[in-house]
Amino acid sequence: MPSPVQTLASDAASAAWRATRVGGCLVLFFVLAAWQPCASFDENADYTSTCLNSPMRGLVPTAFYCQHPFHRAMLEEAYQHARASPSLAPLWVERAQHLVATRPRIVVYANTVEDDIRAALSPETLYVFTRHGFSSKHWLAQCLRSCDAACVSSEWVAEDHGRRYCIPPLGYWVTGFPATDALWRNRLEMAPAPGYTTLLYAPTWSPTLSAHPVIGTAWAREWLRPPGRRLIVKLHPHVARGQPDWVAPWNAIKDEFRDRVKFPDADENIYALMPMADLLLSDASSTAFYWLALDRPVVLVDPQPPEGDERFDPEGPEWTWRDMGPRVTRLEELLPALMGAHADPEAYAAQRRVYRDRLYGDLFDGNASARLAARLSRLAEELDA
Repeated sequence: MPSPVQTLASDAASAAWRATRVGGCLVLFFVLAAWQPCASFDENADYTSTCLNSPMRGLVPTAFYCQHPFHRAMLEEAYQHARASPSLAPLWVERAQHLVATRPRIVVYANTVEDDIRAALSPETLYVFTRHGFSSKHWLAQCLRSCDAACVSSEWVAEDHGRRYCIPPLGYWVTGFPATDALWRNRLEMAPAPGYTTLLYAPTWSPTLSAHPVIGTAWAREWLRPPGRRLIVKLHPHVARGQPDWVAPWNAIKDEFRDRVKFPDADENIYALMPMADLLLSDASSTAFYWLALDRPVVLVDPQPPEGDERFDPEGPEWTWRDMGPRVTRLEELLPALMGAHADPEAYAAQRRVYRDRLYGDLFDGNASARLAARLSRLAEELDA
C-alpha cells in the first residue's frame, strides 16, 4: 500500500500534468491551492511568475526544500541569488506535499529528503545537500551517500570527506558554508557590548551529546553575578519545541537578569549572532566549528554518551578537534574554565587557527550562497544541454 506522501504525490502529479497539458499556469496554481490551501511557498513569491518559470519556459525547476525554519540560514540567500539565474526556476518549499507537487528537477536541502518523498519524485531528480552543520554524529555519512552533490566549506573538507566517507556522483562543490555569509557580514557591523564580557551558550539538542545534562542552568546565575557580564542563550530549535523542561529554567533566569540576558528566537540564525559574543560555550554542536572564523575563545563541555549511542562517532571532528579550547567534564570546572578562557584568549589560538584553515580555507568571504547558486545554474545548463 502506498504511503500517504506517495498517494498525495500521485494525485498532485497527475493534476499538475493535466494542468500543464492545457497550458494553464493559473490552473496549476489553483489545483495546488485546493489540494493544500495552507501553502508554505515563499510568502513573497509571485505564484504567477512561479508558473511562468517552469519547464515550459526552458528553465530548470529547482526546489529549495526548507524542512525546518532554522534551515533558512543555509538556503534562503542562495534561493534569492537563484531567482536571478537565467537557467533556474527556483521554488521555495517547506512541506513534503509541496515538494512532490512542484516536480522539481533539482532539490536543494540542508538535512535529508526521506525515502518515501524520493520515491514519489522522478528518478531523474538530482539532490544537492548543503548540510547544516559540521559534526558527524553518524548522520553525515548517511547524508553524503544519499545526495548527488554535497556542498563543503573548503578543499580540505572535500578531500577529507572523500577519503572518510564517499564521493557523491556529482562530487563535492566547494562553495563555503552558506549560513556563515551572515557571520561574515556581521563581524564588522556587530561587536560585543563595550564594558561587558558576553558569553554565547549554544548547546546541541540530543540529550546524550548536550552540555545540559552535565552543567544544567544554575551556573548562569553565578556567571551573571558580576554586573559586567552578559549572556546569550541560543538553544537548538529542537530543544525549544520538544524539551520544555530544559527551557523553563532559562525563562526564569532571563526574567531575573532581564537587561543582561538575551534569549533569541529558537529559529534565529545563530551565525548572525556570533559577533556579539566574546566567548562561546558549547558541546558537540557544530556551532563551535563555525565560531572559529572569529578567532575567539571557546569552552567545550564534554557530554557523556552511553556506550553504543547511535550519535556518538569517536572519529568525528566533534571529538577529534576538542583541543581547540578548555574542556569541562563536571559543573565545578565550568566557571574557572570560562574565566580562564576570557583572561587568556590566546591560550588555544594556534590550534583554533589550524582548524579554522581546514574548515574555511580562503572561502570565509560572504559569498558562499552566491557560489552555490552559480553551481546550480551550471548544473541546470548542463541538464538543458
